[in-house]
Amino acid sequence: MLNISINTLSELCEKLNHMLQIIFREGAIGEAIEPMHELFDIAKQLVFGRYKLKGRLELITKSDAQNKGGEYEEVVGKIMELCPYISCRINQKIQGKQIDMVLEHKIKEPPFDEIRKYIYVECKNTKKKTDVEVIEKLGGRIAQRANRFCNTGLIVSARGFTSGAKEEAIKRFDNGILLILLNNRDLYEMIESDIQTYLSTKIELLFYGKIE
Repeated sequence: MLNISINTLSELCEKLNHMLQIIFREGAIGEAIEPMHELFDIAKQLVFGRYKLKGRLELITKSDAQNKGGEYEEVVGKIMELCPYISCRINQKIQGKQIDMVLEHKIKEPPFDEIRKYIYVECKNTKKKTDVEVIEKLGGRIAQRANRFCNTGLIVSARGFTSGAKEEAIKRFDNGILLILLNNRDLYEMIESDIQTYLSTKIELLFYGKIE
């Protein structure tokens, strides 16, 4: 899926539609009409797909269903895969221990050049803010297994994080472990934006000891 924003896709649809109208009006249909129709359809599908993700995220967050945690993980994974350079595997075991998700990235540009191949992910769809214990647990697991393949974790919390959790994430960064914290507001913004750019901004803030 293309790593571009909803606004950009909407503008693309409008431009393609305008070009099609000109072609029909001037009778210059020729060989251009079929590929332009295909581009128009792709753009519409991409816009619809992103809006559908927003709807699912909202429903799952409000749901009291027993499996809302698993559904939340699935939606988070699909959002991450909006970036064509990130792939996701849900419910993985790392040396016998369960982890919600493992991301594999192939981004070479800064600041991703500081992040090793794999990112461990934990998702929390609870009714309260995520506290320091979750940060300590994931940070500790990464530190125990820190090697040339993983030095970064991503924690997604529907309700956000306590001040203690944010402080712990910054402390872990000082010890060489990157822990990126995202809440639902971040997820909504990622759906509507360039995923790589959004995550890069979060990582760069960590370099300065800041978490929004």
